[in-house]
Amino acid sequence: MDSNIELEKINSLVLGKVLNYLSYGYKTKKEILKKIDTYLNKPYISLNDKPFIKNRVVERLLELDLIDDDRVLNDILSSIKNSTKAKNKHKITNFLMKKGFDYTQIGRLFDNLDPNYDLECARSDYHKILKKTDDPNKIKKYLLNKGYTFNEHGIYLLENKKKVEWCV
Repeated sequence: MDSNIELEKINSLVLGKVLNYLSYGYKTKKEILKKIDTYLNKPYISLNDKPFIKNRVVERLLELDLIDDDRVLNDILSSIKNSTKAKNKHKITNFLMKKGFDYTQIGRLFDNLDPNYDLECARSDYHKILKKTDDPNKIKKYLLNKGYTFNEHGIYLLENKKKVEWCV
């Protein structure tokens, strides 16, 4: 690309596409950068121009205050608190890691949750599987597959003649 006009046109086009992507909800910086890379993966954009366009789009998004990982984290926290479906900390951690958050940010999120949150999720999942089966091995397998570890969370299942009791 030789012309600055063409470069500005591509820059505006990519910015428009990213703004459209952000119209569906706040995204993390990692998600936005991945989407910009997708839009810049065109054969008519030279390799030398891609970093320039990417930096210009990110600068503009920062000016517009559209890149804010803390805001995304707070939105996720409020949706977790308001959700009726139980999601354990293991599942939340995997979800946040895919979104590009690090362990310190995830730790801050968990600090804002109720200390008994994971235990309540385990109880909810336990009662859910109990409706389907009373086989202790299936219940244990289900809870382990959900990401619960019996020692770490203080969750124990005791077997009494094929009857499973919840003990904390």
